[in-house]
Amino acid sequence: MSIIHQEPPYEDKCRTLIAKNPNMLVPWYLMASHAEHCLNYPIISGKLYDEIRGRLLVEWDTITHVHKDCIDRDALSCCLAHNLN
Repeated sequence: MSIIHQEPPYEDKCRTLIAKNPNMLVPWYLMASHAEHCLNYPIISGKLYDEIRGRLLVEWDTITHVHKDCIDRDALSCCLAHNLN
């Protein structure tokens, strides 16, 4: 029996949206954190999650998303995604 590796269900959609609009990093980070840590259902790959976390750190001062305050900036640098406000 062969195991087929499948990409997480929203990988392409996420990449497209965050490429067009950096403010979309916020909801994707929040949704991916919740899906992975609370539901045990990753919606994007760990690699993409790390890319989002890194971009949030770099682009923090220019991001204006309404839910940005739900993210603890210090937790981003510590890889502690479950530290959401």
